[in-house]
Amino acid sequence: MKNGIIIAGNILVDRINQIKKFPNSGELTKIYSLSKAVGGCVPNDAIDIKVIEPDINVYASGKIGADEDGTFVLEELKKFNIDTTNIEVSNDEKTSFTFVLSIIGGERTLLTYPGASATFGYDNIDFEKCNAKMLHLGYFLLLDKVDNGDGLKILKK
Repeated sequence: MKNGIIIAGNILVDRINQIKKFPNSGELTKIYSLSKAVGGCVPNDAIDIKVIEPDINVYASGKIGADEDGTFVLEELKKFNIDTTNIEVSNDEKTSFTFVLSIIGGERTLLTYPGASATFGYDNIDFEKCNAKMLHLGYFLLLDKVDNGDGLKILKK
């Protein structure tokens, strides 16, 4: 019997830079702290599900680069016992990331680099490898192939 859920979509690293105020155009502002975290539909939703229900099978499906950020993502997902065998590692593309400017205790501005996630699509999901009953596909607008037709094929499957 099938059980569990495939979480498919974008996988990225958030590069978080805390500042006191946003600079005007041409101005310089000081960064007070740097950190990074996994982000995007796949890590965010997969980790949340495992925290709420540790016994459910969660299969991550997306695309990352063969780089330091990709390794970071895989390590973080494995900490939560998330199946990462359906994450494709690309030697040709960098892992997607978001550059976050965050005012301490306030607003954020996000700049995103589409990277490997942009080329994730129908052919990257091995439905047979995953013993899943459900699928969650997220962030269509950040996934070029999914947004241009592959999303419908994935949801029909």
